[in-house]
Amino acid sequence: MKNNTSKKLFNVALASAMVAGSVVAIAPTATEAANVSFKDLDSSNSHYTTIMQLVERGIVKGYEDNTFKPGQAVNRAHAALILANILDLDTENVTDPKFKDVPKTHPYYGSIAALANAGIIKGFEDGTFGTTKTLSRGQMAVIIKNSFELEAGNATTPFKDILNHDYKEQITALYANGVTVGTTPTTYGAASKVTRGQFATFVVRAEEAREKNAVEAFVEIKDGQIVTTKGTYAIEGDLAKVFNAANAAALKGAKIDFKFAEQTAALASLERVAATPTSKRILGIASLTLVAGNATFDAGGYSIPEVTISGNNVKVNNVKADKLTIADKLTVSLTGVEAKEVAVSATTKLTLDATSSIGKLVLPEGKDVKEVISNYEQVKDQIKELVTKDANGNEKPFEPTPETPNPGVPGLPPSTDTINAESAKTDATSLVNALYNGFGQTYTNIAVITPGTPTVKKADGTVATNGSNTSVDFKDPIVINDDSKSQVDTKLATIKNSISRDVLKENVLSKVAATMLSLTEANINNIDSVYVGNVKLNSANITKDNYYTELSSSLTTNVVADTLSEITGLTHAIAGDLSVADYFAGSFAKSATLKVTFDDSSSLEYAITIQP
Repeated sequence: MKNNTSKKLFNVALASAMVAGSVVAIAPTATEAANVSFKDLDSSNSHYTTIMQLVERGIVKGYEDNTFKPGQAVNRAHAALILANILDLDTENVTDPKFKDVPKTHPYYGSIAALANAGIIKGFEDGTFGTTKTLSRGQMAVIIKNSFELEAGNATTPFKDILNHDYKEQITALYANGVTVGTTPTTYGAASKVTRGQFATFVVRAEEAREKNAVEAFVEIKDGQIVTTKGTYAIEGDLAKVFNAANAAALKGAKIDFKFAEQTAALASLERVAATPTSKRILGIASLTLVAGNATFDAGGYSIPEVTISGNNVKVNNVKADKLTIADKLTVSLTGVEAKEVAVSATTKLTLDATSSIGKLVLPEGKDVKEVISNYEQVKDQIKELVTKDANGNEKPFEPTPETPNPGVPGLPPSTDTINAESAKTDATSLVNALYNGFGQTYTNIAVITPGTPTVKKADGTVATNGSNTSVDFKDPIVINDDSKSQVDTKLATIKNSISRDVLKENVLSKVAATMLSLTEANINNIDSVYVGNVKLNSANITKDNYYTELSSSLTTNVVADTLSEITGLTHAIAGDLSVADYFAGSFAKSATLKVTFDDSSSLEYAITIQP
């Protein structure tokens, strides 16, 4: 059985088409491979070295007539087998991807299913995988990029035939990482077939590029030492401020670039964990990327030149950084943080405490600082410089959006007219919470819903008041690793089938009905529509008189299914065989927005996140 932990290597990606080849025999043993030679392959072949490397590793073998056929086109099934082997995927404990032409009796079913489960490949629109179809160089670029997580960065290529190609990004990533050089100095030949020899070379080069680019990742603190994906190190001096039991959850999976006594930095392979301690001494941390969510990281005043936050709902305390970067769609709070520069995205929600200081805050062009920092008015004196950055990386001083004065009355202060969303915020939130309560009562044994507060938006879409997330927490203590998967493997279909839609509808309507009695009629009558993502829950404007009819007619089986699909990103077909653990391990959607719109086009937006 192969190691399940290999699945951690893959971010969900897509591949429009995989490869496949002729007949492939079972990989040889190491002893057999050491004595293998092929009558149609010698050192004069440009792919000889890479082919023999894969043969010696037991990844591939030739045909019964003692040939390898390096010039023969590779097919999708053959390529699936090679990739699953070289990536060391678990090909036994797989979920059936339901390809029409890949029954469980297919000799490469495990390899194809493992790659599909990892998000590396997918089939065609007709529901087939296309096991016998050949692989084009363009398609190869997609699956190789996804398999080995190669990035193009800011690279360009000399290939004139891919300027408008669908796979330009993937081809550029291969070129930037030295995987391909093209069919000529100026052409790539995306439609050309990939031969068995070429595929061996592409795979080996991609593997080498991944090793070169891989970063060291934190695993755990054990016996007073730091265990990473590269080795085990002693915790000396001030390192204990960072690497301690209190920070273990926040550091889980964190990417670290250490400064060592023997060299300036160390990068490691994500999938290989050293079994024995290394003699290297850590002098410091050059960079740290936090990927875990719902955690608190306290550096105790330790200096880390570059810090990146990629986990949601993270609290960062007492760190000194030259640059702190916050990834997209994250809510982060900073306490006691000293940063020379903080870079945020258009969807960042940031909170500073009174002891934090920022030398320069970099905002995306067109973004108002008050939309990013919820308490900006209270902490603006702690930010020395505000700049905006455009798509080309050019910075300029931030210019606040001027207040719009009362029309036709020059010199008067900005209008203070209230908007419907603000006026109805309390009543509408009570109504939304009643919806939450109805769902919560129905799913009481499965999850706990903790209501948040809405973001109030004006008619033009600008934010008047920031809100906080509503969280849906699964009760099972799901931890995404091999052990937990065996402990918590409830099928989503089992959860779905355990709930009666009629009971769900009754619970929601009863909670809403009880709440409506205490709400202000004018506020409720100003509601235009209620959406979950793109799913509208009413057909006519909601009033105190018609709310029951509207919700009753809206909560059909299809609407409920569409709503759940909007929140989770799962279709009925995908959810059928997916477990709870697989859902949280995958890159399926785990958030949505419940939006209440009003007659004046203002709105209340309630952010919902699902978490283990």
